[in-house]
Amino acid sequence: PSLDGDGFINGSAGKNAFVVLVEMVQDCLDAGAQVSTAHGPPVASYLAFQVWTWMHGMVDLRITHPGLPWPDADRMLDDVTATLGLVPPPARLL
Repeated sequence: PSLDGDGFINGSAGKNAFVVLVEMVQDCLDAGAQVSTAHGPPVASYLAFQVWTWMHGMVDLRITHPGLPWPDADRMLDDVTATLGLVPPPARLL
């Protein structure tokens, strides 16, 4: 999908950051990231929306519910990126 007429304010920091995220995801795909989606071949903008949504959710929930026994943030980030297939899963010790 095109990001023209997308609801972002042209030239805004949010749009610029999202465009960079889409480009980073595309770089991962071009480098051979193994991604599968339920609805056809992976598309960088679709995966970028997933990353954006998951990351905002993680940050928002930690801010609004600080008393919960949250798992380690780095581990959660590793698992999100591995689930999306954008990086190899972290090495696991036996």
